[in-house]
Amino acid sequence: MKTAFNLVLASALLVLTGLPQPVLPGHRPPFGTVSAQVWVTTPDRTELLTERPNVVFGTTPSAQPAIVVESGRSYQSVDGFGASITDSSAAVLQKLAPEVRKDTLQRLFDPVQGIGVSFLRQPIGSSDFTASAEHYTYDDVPPGRTDFRLDHFGVSHDQIAVLPLLREAKRLNPGLKIMATPWSPPAWMKTSGSLVGGRLKDDPAVYDAHARYLVKFVRADAAAGVPIDFLSVQNEPQNRKPDAYPGTDMPVAQEVRVIEALGPKLRAVSPRTKVLAYDHNWATHSDDIATTPPGFVPGDRLPIRGAAQPGRALDRRDGVPLLLR
Repeated sequence: MKTAFNLVLASALLVLTGLPQPVLPGHRPPFGTVSAQVWVTTPDRTELLTERPNVVFGTTPSAQPAIVVESGRSYQSVDGFGASITDSSAAVLQKLAPEVRKDTLQRLFDPVQGIGVSFLRQPIGSSDFTASAEHYTYDDVPPGRTDFRLDHFGVSHDQIAVLPLLREAKRLNPGLKIMATPWSPPAWMKTSGSLVGGRLKDDPAVYDAHARYLVKFVRADAAAGVPIDFLSVQNEPQNRKPDAYPGTDMPVAQEVRVIEALGPKLRAVSPRTKVLAYDHNWATHSDDIATTPPGFVPGDRLPIRGAAQPGRALDRRDGVPLLLR
């Protein structure tokens, strides 16, 4: 399971051309006025962004259903579309020649000269897309030591490549929104003593320290010119046995405790930042089911079961809106 992802190419890319003016409900555009350019990449790599002949829609009357886009009618809004400048993709971009990197970023983020990527999901610390051999957080201390005052906190790792790239992305697309999520808290906060696997220690001092850790990250990125629009407290909280990359089992009760500690602290320093709960897969993954501990229900979805806990409604917590999606 990999929730974050590098910038990737879809298996098939279609670009509509010759679009007509918006049509009224129940009306079809004139036959032959809409076409699509098609590029295909196949799984066996026999075709890599190979251009196919254009597809023309509506060349003859058809009994098949017609899809009509009504630009004057809107429903649920979408914050944006994009991917992530992970540690590994940042390393790739930084290795490009300056002019090539500039052109690449413009093609990605510029809404006019490029595709206008408008949303990025950024890891807080190391993820399964990390260029370096060792995983990291922003407050690592030697095994056996703790840092409840967060004296060792620092985002110097990101200042090399990730933050400069994010600043340039924001410059190219001022409407870009950024979400941030940790794959793991610092190892000294966890039962495993490792970034890979384990849970947060069930200790009020640990919940408080983790909340302050997340707030310090939001403040550091904002000071670096990268304001955080959305903050998730844990990537894939039911991915209990990640395959050699950072991950944390965070059951409902613990996620609620973190949010309770986080809410007032975040509101005080960054009221614009929304908190996201249950940052996980849409469907219960087979690995989640296989690793369900005794006493827990497979697919123990936080938005359903968490909100049902007495005294722990997740509508709003200390003025911080929780988006349960």
